[in-house]
Amino acid sequence: ISALKGEGILDRNKVLPLPLVPLQIGLITAYDSAAYNDFDSELFKSGFGFQVYLYNALMQGSKAEKDICKGFDTLSRMEGLDVIVITRGGGSIADLSCFDSQMIAEKIAGCPLPVLSGIGHEINISITDLAAHTHEKTPTAVAQFLVSRVQMFLDDLDGKLEFISHETIEKIGKEQ
Repeated sequence: ISALKGEGILDRNKVLPLPLVPLQIGLITAYDSAAYNDFDSELFKSGFGFQVYLYNALMQGSKAEKDICKGFDTLSRMEGLDVIVITRGGGSIADLSCFDSQMIAEKIAGCPLPVLSGIGHEINISITDLAAHTHEKTPTAVAQFLVSRVQMFLDDLDGKLEFISHETIEKIGKEQ
């Protein structure tokens, strides 16, 4: 961690601007996992027009690190994505060890899009989480973060519309 901090790797992705309405999501996780289902169902419940482009990756074991890096390479080349999310449910320290990876941290640092992570549970913090733009505790929490960001944008628009409508009605009333 000290070496990654010293090289600035843990801060590079954090300086990327996070889109106001991140609806186009690249997702790195295992398709048949609870993490995928929790994340996807939370987005679906919102009723917003999220589009998720999945890179079905190995999320534990000796081949996971390279497969996850391949996921970043693949999704980084896609046109129109707003963010990349990497997520996996909880597990033992051994199950989550691939996320304590310099190689993954470097991929995140070099990613042209903000990376959001939700690896494990509350007590798990990995190098992947430290390198990400935004880290949430769980896959569901990452989805809730995205939903709340879109909702805040819509609430702001509603407030501006209400202000404009009120001012317009007031101006028309004065002119009559």
